[in-house]
Amino acid sequence: MYSEWASLQQPIEAGVESRSVLDCFPESVGREVAVNVVRELAASLSPGSVSSHESAPLFPGLETEKQVLWTMEVICYGLSLPLSEHEALRHCVSVYCEWLAVLTIPHQSLPSPLFRDPNLYAQKICQHFVNLFKVKDQGDLDDGLNWRRPRRGDTDLSKQVVLCHRVLRTIQSVASSSNLMSRETWEVLLKFMLTINSNLLSPPLEQGSLAEHLCERLLQVMFEIWLLACARCFPPPTLWRTLREMCAGWRHHMETVVQWNRVCKVLTSKLLRSLYGPNFPPLKVDLSDDQIVPVEMDPDTLAQTWFRFLHIMTNPVDLCHPEVIGQTPKFMSYAITHESTIDPIQHACLKTLPQIYLKAMSGLSVMVDAFLGMPSDQSQQTTMEPNDSQRSRVSSISVPSDTPPQVRKVMKSHASSSSGFGTGGATPPFRPSPASWTNPVRTASSPNGQIAIA
Repeated sequence: MYSEWASLQQPIEAGVESRSVLDCFPESVGREVAVNVVRELAASLSPGSVSSHESAPLFPGLETEKQVLWTMEVICYGLSLPLSEHEALRHCVSVYCEWLAVLTIPHQSLPSPLFRDPNLYAQKICQHFVNLFKVKDQGDLDDGLNWRRPRRGDTDLSKQVVLCHRVLRTIQSVASSSNLMSRETWEVLLKFMLTINSNLLSPPLEQGSLAEHLCERLLQVMFEIWLLACARCFPPPTLWRTLREMCAGWRHHMETVVQWNRVCKVLTSKLLRSLYGPNFPPLKVDLSDDQIVPVEMDPDTLAQTWFRFLHIMTNPVDLCHPEVIGQTPKFMSYAITHESTIDPIQHACLKTLPQIYLKAMSGLSVMVDAFLGMPSDQSQQTTMEPNDSQRSRVSSISVPSDTPPQVRKVMKSHASSSSGFGTGGATPPFRPSPASWTNPVRTASSPNGQIAIA
């Protein structure tokens, strides 16, 4: 599907943009610089300072681009500090979340260089936020395997989870309300979402890990921001290919399939209404889910988005084969570094693949039934009926009421004309031609009889 386009997976996972110049110095030096600088920055962000001194600068010393860029290098390093420096981490998050307001309704107290090029600084902030979404230890030096389970308490983990949720909430709010974001900023934002999901979701899932706490929210925000990008600045094929390849490495998480089903169901519901009109049996979705598709998305973009999202999970049958799901670089690295795991496919998280496969096929079944004109509630009842009832209904001459109206008329007319068959009549049984099934759908799709997508 995207064979002619290059994948961005390797440069995204390399994470060069999230490295600070302070990484070139000993850890003790970088930590001391970051802790002291962000403490001074946070002092100007006291509660009520923005509302009570709207025109007063919160960062009086940051007046040139050089000063702001140097400060951002320090904050970038501060976001990579261990959890023992929780206050510094919190200060870094607070400053950057405040600065992201430059893309929405900025107040005059922000550093003046941010107003001159808000997209440039917003891109750097997203790239630096990657450091927060990595597994952190209590203060020991990093051993190079960021995803290994650290030695820490639940309290430290909950602090990091809270900060991550705040960042996700801020970024999603800015993306939905900003009218200043350029195409490059949208692409950087999507790469940021791919990076943090890859950092936490690609390795084998461990109980009580940061990935377990953030999995649902990470995928939910990524898919919803991706839908926003489709409506406002459609992602290029390279990003779609990267999304598809990286999602294949997250399929051992149940929440990956759950969120994929959620998005595909909403897109299918809107696509059916766009193609066949309001008289076609609707696919009901929750009101909260229905709002994740932007209202400004036009029918052509909707069709393209639906088709591409449908294929990001690659072949669902792979979920039946642990040897396929477990043959990823992160699973191989885990098996090498853990003596208890001889083969990657022996990891405990792969034991849930049958349930994940069932969830994926159930979601596809709902979409197929929707295109056949079967409401989701009736299709669920059909799957729960006994086999004898199903056989009797299939062998019956009468057409189920779920059949689209135009097709039902054609079926009834042929069924009545062939009622003498089997009792001595010479009329052969009705075998619907392809035209008798496609013409009614084509007529219902648009006034000129053309289908929006091939």
